[in-house]
This record gives sequence, structure tokens and C-alpha cells, in this order.
Amino acid sequence: MTNEKDGSGSLENEIIGQPGNIQANRHLFEACKKMAASWFPVNPDHLKKIQDGLSRGAYDLDVDFLISEIQNDLALYTFTLKEARRRLGDTGIALSPEQLLRKTGLTNLNTILQTSPDKISTFDLEKAEELQSLRLKDAVISAGAAEVMAHHRNLSGNLGYTTEVIRQLGLTLISWNYPEEYKRSMAAYAEGADLEIELTKNLGFSAALFGIAIARQWGLCPELRIAVGDTGFKKQQTKLVNTASTLTKICEVGEALARANNPKQHPNAKKDWKIAKSRIEAMLGANGIHTIEEHIKDQCEHYSSIAPEIFGEEVDLNPTKSIIQTPRNEKFLDNRYIRHCPRDIQNRLEQVYNSFSPDPATRQTCIITLAEEICPRAGFEYGCIFLLQPDTMTLTPRLTIGKLPPKTFKNYHAMSVSTRNPDPITSAYHCNTPIVQGSDALTPFGEASISSVLGRSQRVGVLYLEPSPDLLDLRDSSALQRFKALCQTLHDCLSLS
Repeated sequence: MTNEKDGSGSLENEIIGQPGNIQANRHLFEACKKMAASWFPVNPDHLKKIQDGLSRGAYDLDVDFLISEIQNDLALYTFTLKEARRRLGDTGIALSPEQLLRKTGLTNLNTILQTSPDKISTFDLEKAEELQSLRLKDAVISAGAAEVMAHHRNLSGNLGYTTEVIRQLGLTLISWNYPEEYKRSMAAYAEGADLEIELTKNLGFSAALFGIAIARQWGLCPELRIAVGDTGFKKQQTKLVNTASTLTKICEVGEALARANNPKQHPNAKKDWKIAKSRIEAMLGANGIHTIEEHIKDQCEHYSSIAPEIFGEEVDLNPTKSIIQTPRNEKFLDNRYIRHCPRDIQNRLEQVYNSFSPDPATRQTCIITLAEEICPRAGFEYGCIFLLQPDTMTLTPRLTIGKLPPKTFKNYHAMSVSTRNPDPITSAYHCNTPIVQGSDALTPFGEASISSVLGRSQRVGVLYLEPSPDLLDLRDSSALQRFKALCQTLHDCLSLS
């Protein structure tokens, strides 16, 4: 057990003092005050069961049994940790979750738990919306899986469980306290956007930072805090860093398993299932999924009485039946460059491929979507599609990318090739590979450009794009690979060979 200073203190200090945008951290601080006051709802029947057990002395000789009972309700468990730290005060010593609860003692735990559900949260579990119940289910599955895997890696099961609960806490609380913002963010996520980024745009703070701030305020042990994303530590012992790394990995597997079992919300459920299944079986054996199912049965059972349509009557963590095995578009699969793009770009490009049709109006819509939406999101803020006018043999700007002044781009004569200061448009038209230039962009905003001919057997135009500075800062081939993915998509839109 490390004697690392626990860092517990005022919530404001823990949040405002974190690295990052000060204004965003202040948004987070205000949100934390609101969410700490409202929390999220407990199952009143389960709380009553524990209270009855306390009155009968059922836990007098076994505090660990009481802790395991509290764990069966995520809201009750996190509320108890919060109150335990408040009663214990700033000890100056970082504690594991188990140590924090044991040190609080049975008498204090009894006092904490002798409360009514409305004192824990202003919300009612029976009035949960579908998105809130699904978020809760994700947390139940991922935390239960992390607990089992931690135990099999010779770590405390409670430590694995609590680490994942803290990783999920920001999202869980946001789903209850900011339901409209959460709904908007999840809608964008379903289309391939990054959920953390969408929540930050809609709320002004990051859900992940909330978990870090709470772990600090509760004075939890460094290995847990590192695993939830806290980077505010000096060089640590090798054993501690290895433990944190193991916790991070098992939490990621638990999260993949939860996503795989919720394909309605998570667009990459099939991929998540492949990852989760292989890693769990490698760690726990062929019956690993079943072992996790049995472990979380009690949790799901007491939630299923409230939301049977979400949690179901039985625990079944094999999502193969619910993941729709839709055939992938062959042209999309043939575009081998797409795999080098971010996930949200991959998803949007697949939607474009799925929209292909012989209808000219549909093809035009696909091309406009590619130019006006996908190219900028992929990191190409400015550019132009040039098409050849056969009667005059001129390459004419037909569709610009980015908000640019009129006449930013001019016509180029396809047959006019100069060996002195060649322009990227005619150079690309006569070349079979993309032309990359590190200077002399055609707009006042670009630092570089990539151009490629459209069509090989019949050359019909040129795609010209300027990568953003952020894209240029990535590893060397990222901009070129993304360009090739977009160019091939445009080829396929136009049915070029």
C-alpha cells in the first residue's frame, strides 16, 4: 500500500487545478456541483433489503459481505464511497476503495445507508428513459467484467470493479443530469462521431475529466487514478505502473463487451464483440463469457425488475443474435485506403457508398456530401474538384471545398504543361500518382496540397485538396492515405476506371 498523498480536498481545487482549458474546467466544476447534488437513482427495493439486513445484524461479522451487497447497485455504491470519504476526511493517505470502506467501519456505513432513496438522488429509477437505462446497463456489464478479469489477474476484484465504475461515472451522471445534451451527443456518436468530443461541444466539459476529479477528491489509490486517466503523477514504482496498465486493459475489454451487447447504440458492436470475445477467452478460458454472465446476474436481476425491456429476464452476453449481419458494400471494402481514416470518417464514407445509385441526382448528392462535409472532417479544409471540358480541353473548377471567395480557382488548359514552375492541376492530370507539394498552394490558406487525376483510362478531371496544419502534424503518410481514400470514393461515385 502506497503512502502517496491522497489528494482529497475541495472539488474546486481538484477540477480547476487540472491541466487544460481553465474555462472548460470551470464548466466542469459547476456541472460537478449540480451532479453531486442530484446524483443518479438507486433501486429502492435493494436499498431496503440492505437496511433490513443491517437491522438484523446480518453484516456484523462480515463487512466484505456488506460491501459486495452495496456493489449490486451502482448508484448506491458510488454514493457510499462519496459519503465514506466525507466522513473519514483528509487522512493524507491514498486508499483503495476496499480500504476506504473498511476504514469507515460498520457503524458509519450503517449510518450512511440509513437514508431514503430521494436523499441519494432527485431522480426515480422507474422513470428512466431508454438512453439512461442503456447507459446503466453498459456500466453494469463493463464493471462486472472488469471485476472478474481483475481477480484472474491476481488483483483485487473490487479494485477492477471500482476503476471501471469511475471510468463510467461521468457518462452515467450526464445521462441523468443533462438528458437533452446526452441525447444529442449519442445521436452524433451513432453516426460515427467521437462521444467525448460531442459531449464536450454540447456541455463545455469532458466526461472523462469528471472521473479523474472524483477519484482525486475521494483520495483513491494511484493505480486506480492512473487507470481512469489521471496523468498528474510523478514517476511511480514499476509495480504500481504495471498494475495501472493491467487495470486499464481489463477495463477496455469490459467496455468493448458492453458495447458489443448494445448494437443499437454502438456502431462498431461487431468489431467490439470480436475483440472482447478473443481477449476474455484468452484470459479466462473458453467459458470466460459465461463466467462473467454468472457474476453479474444479481446486478442485472435487480435492475431487470425496474427495466425488464433493457436488462431482460436472463443475463445473455452473447450479442451474435442481436448484431445485424448486414453485407458490406463491395466497393467500400475494395477501397483499401479507408482503413487509414478515423472511425467517424470511415462510417460516413460507408454511408456514401451505401447511397450509390445509377440515378444522376443521387450521385450528385453523394459528391456534394463528400466535398462539403467529409473532406473538411477528414482534415482537408480547402480544395476543388476540376472537371475536363472536352471541347476546349480546359480543366474547370466545378465544386469548391471550404468557404472560399469566388474565382479562387482558375481554368487550366489540360495540354499546357510547363517544366518551369508547373502548376499542381495540369501536373496531376498527366500523372498516374498523386502530386504532393509542400508549398505554393492555390488558396491563401494552404501550406501544402495533394492533387490526383480523376480516371485512368479516360481522364475526366483532377481532385485538388489542401491538408490542414493539424493533419500535416500527424505521421508522414496520414494526409496522403486519407487523400487516396477520398479520391477513390470520388472515382467510385463517378463510376470511373
